[in-house]
Amino acid sequence: MLRRLAIAIALGLSSPASAGWDEALTALNAGNYEIALGELQALHEEGYARADHIIAMMHHHGLGVRDLAKAAAWYEKAAERDYAPAQNNLGVMYEQGLGVPKDLVTAYMWYALAAVERWYDFREFGRHLGDSDQKY
Repeated sequence: MLRRLAIAIALGLSSPASAGWDEALTALNAGNYEIALGELQALHEEGYARADHIIAMMHHHGLGVRDLAKAAAWYEKAAERDYAPAQNNLGVMYEQGLGVPKDLVTAYMWYALAAVERWYDFREFGRHLGDSDQKY
């Protein structure tokens, strides 16, 4: 399952003009997560939001590392660079309280920002707000 996730992540990306992408994706697909993480962190330093997103997914799904708080932090780095998939995933983290305090208002905000990029239909999330036990 996790290997398929890694392959799906890699195949879903077009490679930016950086040699580090080839190394990172090859290592990720081979299960060499330490190498992949190092390459992705270097790409983060170059400003690639997709690298931040993949690092977050590695932490979120336990690909070599497992830390939900770090996953949320990496999703936020990518989300702040206007990367819609990360905005959506950060919304999930806040909606479910994964690595961050559960906060439906913040989740809704991230879903709405992702929806601007047509990534997520946040109206669907809004239908469930009345079912929440969260106090505002």
